[in-house]
Amino acid sequence: MQFFSLVQCLGYVACALGVTAFLQKKDTRLKGFLAAECAVYTAHFWLLGNPPAALSAFLSGCRSGLAIKYRHWLMALVFVALNLGLGILFARRWTDVLPIMGGVLGSVALLTMTGTPMRVVLLISTLCWLGNNCLTGSVGGMLLESFNALANGFTLARLLTETRQAAALPSASPLKKRQSSAPAAPQK
Repeated sequence: MQFFSLVQCLGYVACALGVTAFLQKKDTRLKGFLAAECAVYTAHFWLLGNPPAALSAFLSGCRSGLAIKYRHWLMALVFVALNLGLGILFARRWTDVLPIMGGVLGSVALLTMTGTPMRVVLLISTLCWLGNNCLTGSVGGMLLESFNALANGFTLARLLTETRQAAALPSASPLKKRQSSAPAAPQK
């Protein structure tokens, strides 16, 4: 295996885009970088001779781009059906199920979820892709999904910490302010 061949260099570019994606706290930026990552990933897997992974990466890129503006369970259903239908059509061995499941989970996450739940399902999707990349021999892909899992986990931890900190702040509800500023009733 040549670590600096064109096909592996494409994997490294996808790796950089993917790490950048999962370091984003804003969902729209995450989805934009994921779309770019998937475009590069499509060529990478095609050149590695893994059509199911290339197809799933292509569908994932389309889905990620559309998910910037649109989020609906019907769109998720379409992408799940495309991933399953075309994945089964192109699958040659049992390991081809990994990128297909990664694409299915990513579609459900990006098109029906937001925030922390979306990132948890994306983490499971990432683990499917990591398994595929290990079996395919994609050096950049292995790095990408390893970093994606770490970056996504790091961002999940940051979001959960921020959520806990926000929940710990005293509430500034008007009712509490009114009650605290009302004069005390005379005691008898």
